[in-house]
Amino acid sequence: MSNPTVTVTVPSPPTVTLDMVGPQGPPGPATAAASLNLADYGAVGDGTTDDTAHIQAAINDANGRYNTSGAATRVVGQPGKTYYCTYQATNYAYASNFNANPALVLKSGVVLDGLSLLFPNFTGSPASVCGIGDQGQTAPAADWQIVGCTLNGQAPTSSPGENLHQAIQIGNSTHFVIRNNKITSWQQNPVSTITTSPTSLSVAHGWVDRNYLTLCNGGLRLHGGQDLWVTDNIAWQALNAAYGAAAAPNCITCSGGYTHQGIHITGNAVYDWGIGYDLDGTCTDIVFTGNYNRCPPSGKGNGLQISAGGSLTRAVIANNLFDMSTAATGAFSAGINARAVLTDVTFTANQVTMGAQSQDAINMQAAAGSKRVRVAGNQIDGVTAVANAVIVANNIADLIVADNHIDASAYSGTGLIGIWIQSSCSRVTVDGNNLVNPYIRLDIGCLVKGNTVVNVGTANPAVNCNASGVAVVANNLSSIGHGVLTPGSVTNCTAVGNTITITAGGGNNIIFQGGNSAAVGNILVNNVGGNVFREVGASANLVTDNNFAGTSTNYVSRIAGSTTVVANNIGPPNSAAILPAHTMHPGLPSANIGFAANQTDYFRNIGGAATITKIGLQVVTAAGNTQVGVYASASPTGPPTTLVASSAQVPTPAAGAATINLTGSVAVDQSNYFAVGTSGASSFIGTGSLVGTSPGALGPGFVYYDSATFPLAATAPAGGGGRGAIVALYGLP
Repeated sequence: MSNPTVTVTVPSPPTVTLDMVGPQGPPGPATAAASLNLADYGAVGDGTTDDTAHIQAAINDANGRYNTSGAATRVVGQPGKTYYCTYQATNYAYASNFNANPALVLKSGVVLDGLSLLFPNFTGSPASVCGIGDQGQTAPAADWQIVGCTLNGQAPTSSPGENLHQAIQIGNSTHFVIRNNKITSWQQNPVSTITTSPTSLSVAHGWVDRNYLTLCNGGLRLHGGQDLWVTDNIAWQALNAAYGAAAAPNCITCSGGYTHQGIHITGNAVYDWGIGYDLDGTCTDIVFTGNYNRCPPSGKGNGLQISAGGSLTRAVIANNLFDMSTAATGAFSAGINARAVLTDVTFTANQVTMGAQSQDAINMQAAAGSKRVRVAGNQIDGVTAVANAVIVANNIADLIVADNHIDASAYSGTGLIGIWIQSSCSRVTVDGNNLVNPYIRLDIGCLVKGNTVVNVGTANPAVNCNASGVAVVANNLSSIGHGVLTPGSVTNCTAVGNTITITAGGGNNIIFQGGNSAAVGNILVNNVGGNVFREVGASANLVTDNNFAGTSTNYVSRIAGSTTVVANNIGPPNSAAILPAHTMHPGLPSANIGFAANQTDYFRNIGGAATITKIGLQVVTAAGNTQVGVYASASPTGPPTTLVASSAQVPTPAAGAATINLTGSVAVDQSNYFAVGTSGASSFIGTGSLVGTSPGALGPGFVYYDSATFPLAATAPAGGGGRGAIVALYGLP
């Protein structure tokens, strides 16, 4: 089966209404009316002379012009010059030790344009310094830009003890742009925001666009903010353990403990970081689209992590590509790992490429209280192992899992779960998904409709109804070990309008092990000798209006149960033809019913109500005379009682299909038995598999009852034995 193509076009609006009030578009760049050259302020630019004070003087002058005219001013350097900047003890410190003193303080109306800045390794006191900071928590800044600059932090390659943390630190700014910069070798996050308090939105209306980050122990970290755009950035190779960092870091992050509102993360590419993207804290009105993440080779980390302890409200996660194929075997590395409280969140048109490691493509084992989540139109391929399931969900109310494609054709084991809805979900629909190899497991009552499941391993059903109240409707389940299974404690399930084809493993199309369930209007094809319908210890089930087809002759198997089996069509072997509801065809013999001389066998009519005039049978070997007839029974589950119609005694027909006329017409329904008796030792069609049972346990679906009498008695004798589970006689009009 060819894989569908995931496009970069956001699909039509999903069922979940987002009511986005977030970013309305990134801010436009400030207009720079004039420029100041660092050479005029005494900056040398040789990469070793400290130019910090000269650059700050130019920044201050540009800010003064902005305060007078309202127009931004560019600060530029000489071509080919690299300006050396150092930590300044006289500059303010941010409130948190994690984000502290900057070398340069960027102010309103300043555009740093095309500068090459070098920040040396720092191991002294204070414990945390940064390269460029805004006016921080003392006064707001606005309308500034850092464009086309190179910021080299000189993070060490061996000692992790240095304190040079952020390249750019934003604490209290609005309407700013950070674009087209190259930022390399920083011990913490190249670009970081930290609002004046965890609940404030003092960083707002900013655009971080088309920057290149490499060899950094962190990426773009937002400690709070509003209406921020993070677009088309490239992050290549985190500063990992080989470069002094303790662990592979997150790349683009909304941090825990802070408020993030109206954040737009789109078109970014992250290569060989730890966790590619992390939405933590209180996140509202989030657009996360068109991003790429590649897990580090032989490493671990999630493509997108939505962290436990946080919340994500009104969000679209769409058209992203997560390549997890290079993660280390045995490491948990999910494409999307959502553990927060999710509300009104849509995951759509994402692609997850998996590999040999135990991981989940989309893990939504969300926090309690999650609701209104849609997982739709995602493509997942390369599946060879999972930790839980390819798609797994828990603690979510009003969940839709629809139109996803899961390709696990490379998987060679058993027990692979494709979609797993766990027990703390509610009001769930699993609709229109396409699964190659894995199966669907439902631990909560829900609707499962319109799915295609193929090539499931023989140890598992295509749909495992592991909870009561599951409705399995209009699915196509083929090339599978089993079709629909309900375990012994599960009741009140329905299988309606499905096409279930068994071609491997000798499996069963439908297995009810609980009670009060129904199989209605299904097309059930079994070509491997398994049971089309199997009941084990169940009661009050209904099997009606189905079409039984295929080469298997084991249509109905009941073990200590009481299923009602009525009005099903039993088609000829390997034929798509559907016979009238009251007719039955025995299929091909796989074990003959051998008759002793003067023996009568009785077969329950499981074909429904009709008026018949003759009875058909399949003869294997012929001897003596034969007589056919119709018996009543005292109850739907009782043995045959009174003879209500019969044929004359006629010579047993020659081998092959035959019909014998009754002496008149008779109305039959599922309470009647068809009977055939012979005076000589003859063989008629066999059962395919013999199911031993006593006459007292006979009921609709168990179609074999015998007695040592001939010709047909007016009242069927008590005793005999039940030996079969197929129809060997059938009524004809």
